[in-house]
Amino acid sequence: MKFCTYPLKHNTFVSIDKPYDYFNAAITKGFFIECGALDGEHLSNTLYMERFLSWSGLLIEAGQQAFSELTIKNRKAFSLPVCLSPLPYPTQFLML
Repeated sequence: MKFCTYPLKHNTFVSIDKPYDYFNAAITKGFFIECGALDGEHLSNTLYMERFLSWSGLLIEAGQQAFSELTIKNRKAFSLPVCLSPLPYPTQFLML
């Protein structure tokens, strides 16, 4: 199985691994929820926590193609192909 094709150090969306290295290295076995997980690796803010800090979690990705790529990455987290919305019905929006 394919796992972690991207380098893990400082390749996250917000470089979350830098503060975790320094401040929170002792916080292990936590739980995360990543909304917009894409393929589960590229620019992931949770892959570092999963691999090096023994966290588990939930990966949410609404895009069908990205979710298909996510499912073959062998992440230990649960994954769901859903969209989160504050509205109880389907709607469209315009991203500017």
